[in-house]
Amino acid sequence: MKIDPSDDQFEESVIDAVRVLADGYDLTHDGWTLSCPKVEGLPAPRVGETLRCYGRGIGYTVRGIVVSGRVYRYLTEAQEHERHAAQCREQEATREQELATNLADTDRRIAALPVLFQERLAKFQRDGGHAFRRDYEGYELFCCEQAVAIADALHTGKAIIAFHAAPWEEQKRLVPGLSDGHSGNTFGTACLLARTYVEQPEFVPKVHGALTPLVGCEAYGCKHPASAE
Repeated sequence: MKIDPSDDQFEESVIDAVRVLADGYDLTHDGWTLSCPKVEGLPAPRVGETLRCYGRGIGYTVRGIVVSGRVYRYLTEAQEHERHAAQCREQEATREQELATNLADTDRRIAALPVLFQERLAKFQRDGGHAFRRDYEGYELFCCEQAVAIADALHTGKAIIAFHAAPWEEQKRLVPGLSDGHSGNTFGTACLLARTYVEQPEFVPKVHGALTPLVGCEAYGCKHPASAE
């Protein structure tokens, strides 16, 4: 691994702690911890050595790790872009296969939902097209199914608000159909949809998509009239 001498996209710091793992090292610096691979022929990084990290900074991939001139990992920015693009293509192909394999069961689950939730998913299918079905429909469908389970168990908006704030064991008692597989986002979306369903059911198809806070409305096919924004 040779460093491009024109590559100036890096930051340097001093290693504060080193934790040796089976296949690498955890390097602590400036309050952050970075995973560094083991490389045959190179010694373990040591406390006090200079750590150089290549990349765009916090929130972006670390594409190069150099300790006191020893290169443990490195890709140029162009190579990192190509690696990421190849990974995205592989993940997309996997999602395509999963969509084809599960399509009949997905359509069956959608058909089992109340009509307003069917209309909600049909809107995303129409406006988001194939990409919605491939990338986001499973997530949205899970939220809709859980919303129906919550609404069927609790019946009122007031009860759903109390349920949302209750401890987990109490939530499971109140809604036996509550899944163990929730994230904070899926749970919040399911509760919002459930409350909408029992209080203003006509708005169920109009509530923003479950993943739009992360991916945006356009990518999700979550189109709304300008007056509703």
